[in-house]
Formats: sequence, C-alpha cells, structure tokens
Amino acid sequence: MRKFVRRDEGAAAVELSIVLPILMVFLAFVAPIIKFGYEYMVIQRAAAHGVRYASRTDPNARYAEDGVTLTRRPSSGEVRQFVSDSSDGTIDPAAVEVNPSPMFAVPGELVTVTIAHEMDYGPLADIANAVKGAFFGGGAFLPSSTTVTVSARGREE
Repeated sequence: MRKFVRRDEGAAAVELSIVLPILMVFLAFVAPIIKFGYEYMVIQRAAAHGVRYASRTDPNARYAEDGVTLTRRPSSGEVRQFVSDSSDGTIDPAAVEVNPSPMFAVPGELVTVTIAHEMDYGPLADIANAVKGAFFGGGAFLPSSTTVTVSARGREE
C-alpha cells in the first residue's frame, strides 16, 4: 500500500488542472489591454506620419483640388487619405482632422493632425468583465469600446 501512495505518476496533470484556469483568466484580462496598446501605437504613428506629410513641400508644383491653382503642399483630403493608408486602413479618413489646411499654412506655422478613433476591446474583454463580476463584483474591468483622440503637431517647412 505504501508503494502505491508514494507514486507521483499523474502529478503533472493535476498541477496543470490547477494552474491552467488561473492562466486563462490572466490571459482574458491581459490580451485586451495588449490589443488596445498595439492599436493606440498604430494610431499615434499614423498621426505622426500625417503631420510629416502635411508639413512637407513638394519640389514640383501641381494643381490643387480646385483644378485651377498651382500648389506645392498637400490638401487636407490628401493628408486624411495618407493617414488612413499609413495605418493600413485602421483609421477612417473621415475621423482625421487637419488644422490648418496645409495648402494655406504659412511656413513656420504649426499644423495639427487629430484622429478620433473608436477602439473595440474584443470578445476577451467581455470574458474578463464576466470573470471580474463573478469573483470580485463591482463595475466592468474594461469597457466594450472607447474613443481615443490622438494629436500630433509639426511646423510647416
């Protein structure tokens, strides 16, 4: 009988069954936060690229959006589309605000690109909220979505 009690076969399976639920709950809490951080970084980088693009001067003049005047600076619409493209389509061009229009900015003037983007935390946030509510009570750990506003400023060349 002693020999049977001292055997440790299957101990790893028991330990895994104890630790695995704890790791899964930890993952449910951390994964949405990591997703939020990554998406925020993409938006911030796109805003910085937009400011750089808005503040540049093209060496070759081209026709402006009106089709009549010549310009060397991008229009606000071109900056919005550039920001959307630099975020791989994460950002809707309508959510981008460029102030003042780069076409009419004076050299040395600050140009601001502001992005208001709705970020969704995904299904793991719902799981994390359910687990938190079941074990700890209170309000939600993470909202289902949030609006993030990122601004970047740069001087006209």
